[in-house]
Amino acid sequence: MRFSGFLAEKYRRLMQSDMENIIYWWSIAVVLCVAAMYAAVFLLMDILGIDRACGFYSMFGIPCPGCGGTRALANLLHGRIWTAVRYNAFAVYCCLMYGVYFLTNTFNRLSGGRFPAMRFRELYMYAGLVILIVQYVYKVYNFCRTGYLI
Repeated sequence: MRFSGFLAEKYRRLMQSDMENIIYWWSIAVVLCVAAMYAAVFLLMDILGIDRACGFYSMFGIPCPGCGGTRALANLLHGRIWTAVRYNAFAVYCCLMYGVYFLTNTFNRLSGGRFPAMRFRELYMYAGLVILIVQYVYKVYNFCRTGYLI
């Protein structure tokens, strides 16, 4: 009985580490693919002379949940955190959470497990969802009140 409990614990840890490994490498692949797609789309739009307007806003007349994300990331890279949060708090949250996740897991791998790594938790997704909903409600309210996108 004791030995089977030991094996079950080893198996659980192995599966958890495999899942963390899969999440780590997939997150790198997704970030690289999204960056490449953004670069390709913006380059193509510049070549074709197409305006970079939001399709959701053009069709429905209200801002989409992602409106301001590119401006938020640009401001975040320039160190203007509060301005970035005002443009799109969800984009800032995702960037900061991914940055912490990526850096701690990379240091953990390079140090042979001696550096503590951030682990995936569902709480992080729920927090992001709450941020997305709150910022979108605020953005639509402010747009309806003033007629301007933030």
